[in-house]
Amino acid sequence: ARHNIPMSSHMAPEYSVHLLSATPTADWLEFVDWGAELIRDPLRVRDGTAVAPDRIGSGIEWNDAVVADAFVAERTIP
Repeated sequence: ARHNIPMSSHMAPEYSVHLLSATPTADWLEFVDWGAELIRDPLRVRDGTAVAPDRIGSGIEWNDAVVADAFVAERTIP
């Protein structure tokens, strides 16, 4: 902020929205919803602005059923 450098994000908008909300020189948030189904309450965008969840920590709660379905079991390669 002291040097007026614009801050932006790359990937992980669910985390980046918190960081940019606390940054006085926030410029833009890269938003892709590729993993939205993995999250119980995905990041919401209203009128072109991402809304940071009002929860403790990252605010992310995993959708356990979808995560379990996507899990690939560990196996050894002979």
